[in-house]
Amino acid sequence: MTVSLIAAFSPIRRWLAPCLAAVAAPLWLAGCGASGELQGMGHAMHGHASEEDRRLPMSAAFGPDGRLWRVSVEGKQVLVDVSGDDGKTFAAPTAVNQAPQRVRVRAEDRPQIAVDAGGVIHVVYSAELPQPSSSYYSVSTDGGKSFSEPVLVSDTAAEANTYENNVLVTPDRRVFVFWHDERDRADWRDAGASIYYAVGGPAGGLSKSSRKAAGDICECCRTAVKVDVDGSPVLFARAIYSGTVRDHGLIKLNGAADAWSSSRVSHDEWSIGVCPEQGPALSIGPDGRYHATWFSQGAKGSGLFYAYSSDHGAHFSPPRSFGDAGALAGHPSVLSLGAKVAVAWQEFDGKEKRIQAMLSTDGGEHWSAVKTLGRTESEADYPLLVGDGQRIFLQWTTRRDGFQMLRVE
Repeated sequence: MTVSLIAAFSPIRRWLAPCLAAVAAPLWLAGCGASGELQGMGHAMHGHASEEDRRLPMSAAFGPDGRLWRVSVEGKQVLVDVSGDDGKTFAAPTAVNQAPQRVRVRAEDRPQIAVDAGGVIHVVYSAELPQPSSSYYSVSTDGGKSFSEPVLVSDTAAEANTYENNVLVTPDRRVFVFWHDERDRADWRDAGASIYYAVGGPAGGLSKSSRKAAGDICECCRTAVKVDVDGSPVLFARAIYSGTVRDHGLIKLNGAADAWSSSRVSHDEWSIGVCPEQGPALSIGPDGRYHATWFSQGAKGSGLFYAYSSDHGAHFSPPRSFGDAGALAGHPSVLSLGAKVAVAWQEFDGKEKRIQAMLSTDGGEHWSAVKTLGRTESEADYPLLVGDGQRIFLQWTTRRDGFQMLRVE
């Protein structure tokens, strides 16, 4: 069973909307992200960023031995390297794709990496061909010394764009690869995309048949994917409701194969005809509490918001507003270690980008004063929080200072 998050949606001319938006929209929409691409454009219409900016969006994850694994893009190669000192230094990288590809990378659609309990490394990324954007998967079973030949994840890769990839490993070492998929569009001008996925085991070998988890997802906003305490995947996405309203919902696998359900989390009533390219964030602590953050410019809620759920997403606390709207607060990230929870986000005063953060020591009930963790006047990636089960780090990459792992405490 699959879930549609909206009964019907109205088509929009996505090729024209960004031009109109750049004239009439506020700065957060008309500006460029870390990838140097106009926000709000339909995915297939995105141009290529400069080579310098393509290096900014990276992903990192700690393995079971405490080492930090990182995936990045250099030219036409996807690279993986490892650090034994929390990101201060890295070993020589290994190429994931031996054959050069025109890899697509944006802050909202970056290569992703996950390491399972046995040390197997899983990577997903987007590249051109056979479609303008196609999703690829590769695995390393020898500790990152080599990677399998990348394979297309979608069973309709030749017919439809796929992008916004996520890879998730469960405690029992199952692998879930999720992506945004355009196969269900009756017209290329239609708004929204679907989420499809494939499942595999520790050695890779994804299922050949793609499965649908949800429809009517905001086409260019990243989806957050986490593992619940029972080992099942949970997705948090910006969805399209009532035609043009883009709020947020949970998408959950209910035990049985392909039995997905959805529930709406935010009710900000943000009616907008283009994608804001500001995906939400989700963290599920070892205590099972869900922690969610998101951005909105809705009629009933505008700015950054945080909420938690103590009943696996059935109900959420009243949204808590945070960040300086006057400084274009956006792109929030959240990470929970249980009682300790961190939230980080980006602000911009017209000259300098700042990464702000706040901490809770009681599971999100109360919060510390806001602290500035980093600042730069150069191009920069969005803030991402990464943990090793005991500590929380801010992953942040700037053109001036490069890749950084900053302790959040």
